Amino acid sequence: MAQSLLRLGSRVTMFEQNKAKPKDDPELARSLLHSLAAEGLTIREDAKVLSMEADGDGVVLTVEEAGQTCRVPASHLRIATGRAPRTTARGIYAAGDVIDGPRFTHAGSYHAGIVVRNALLHRPSKLNYAALPWVT
Repeated sequence: MAQSLLRLGSRVTMFEQNKAKPKDDPELARSLLHSLAAEGLTIREDAKVLSMEADGDGVVLTVEEAGQTCRVPASHLRIATGRAPRTTARGIYAAGDVIDGPRFTHAGSYHAGIVVRNALLHRPSKLNYAALPWVT
């Protein structure tokens, strides 16, 4: 999303509370982040957003980086905070991004197959990611 907005002409700064792309191959992650930076994307890693507030026609973020707190003005704000499961109740089945594990389309499809086997076919099945491709 950040790259799309950048290519549409916006200036984009992305704040990562930890490292960007921590689960990916380190060399590939560095290459990707370098390419995004070369396009003009600003990526601020290890930056914890403490608060945000309206300020005229924009917003101001209060960010902590390396033990220092700073205020970052912006005209617009896009929040992507991740996803989390909503229930652990028996008999409730979930698939895709709302469960722990890889967040890929093909993983969601795999999850759906497990749900169908468990909920409709009553053939107990468990997730096994051993052969699931990792593609970002």
